[in-house]
Amino acid sequence: MLLTAAAEAIIRRLAAERPEGKLFRNKWGKPWTTGRLNERCAGLKLDFHFFRYALRHTWITEALERGVDPVTLAILAGHRDTTMICRVYQHLARVPGHLKASLMKATGGEAAAKAG
Repeated sequence: MLLTAAAEAIIRRLAAERPEGKLFRNKWGKPWTTGRLNERCAGLKLDFHFFRYALRHTWITEALERGVDPVTLAILAGHRDTTMICRVYQHLARVPGHLKASLMKATGGEAAAKAG
């Protein structure tokens, strides 16, 4: 599994503290679950709910917007190919400026400048 250096440091520390598993726990030592996270957000009066799909979708969308290519992103996300990325995230074509920025990146800026 690939992690950023900061995430890897956190995981290593938690794994050493909790070798039996369930690394992420609340202050009472109970594992965080989606339900517990949502209860906590409600208790803090946050208008926010955790959905694993939404967190993953946001991560992939933002990676595509930052220019990570679909092949690499599919590998990082654990997909066997780019089919899911291409099908689910085609909505980026409707994001203002995304296609123009991609065209400028693909052509070194010349074609996009002429098209604009």
